[in-house]
Amino acid sequence: MKRRGDALFPPFVDRIWVDEDGFEASADFVSRFLDLPYDKHGRDPRYVDTNLKTSRLRALMDAAPEAFANWGMRCSRMRDAAMGRLLARTQLAEAKKAAHARARIEDEIRHAQLRTRIQSLSGVQAILERRQLESEQAINAGLYQGIHTPSIKVDVAGVVFLSASPYPLARAN
Repeated sequence: MKRRGDALFPPFVDRIWVDEDGFEASADFVSRFLDLPYDKHGRDPRYVDTNLKTSRLRALMDAAPEAFANWGMRCSRMRDAAMGRLLARTQLAEAKKAAHARARIEDEIRHAQLRTRIQSLSGVQAILERRQLESEQAINAGLYQGIHTPSIKVDVAGVVFLSASPYPLARAN
């Protein structure tokens, strides 16, 4: 069933950038500031990446405590905001619609084959094939429900701090 579900509605990965207020970042902002190749040495004059290992993160927290107030609650809000944006995307709606259409076509073929087989059988064999048809119909109902309300997982969540000035805490290196 899992393979059938994945074939009908293949898993996909999407990236959603939200700001500190939960609003989705514009495509222009993402391409200009967030979707750049990693550059820890600052060879690109526009930016340098600084990984926030524990000592750097602690120093940043001490320097900007208001940004980290209620951190757990903020992360939950941002996750919910990103999830809401994903659920509202037309890409998801179109994928669900296409998966539902594929499922209907495949089911019609499978059900027609089983019904034809049932008509040519009698006795116990016909009963077994009817049960198979009922089982297929129940599986299909579950697959349709899965398409309608897909399982969505957040595999990776991160935080990016953007600053117009270089990271000032050289001692935290």
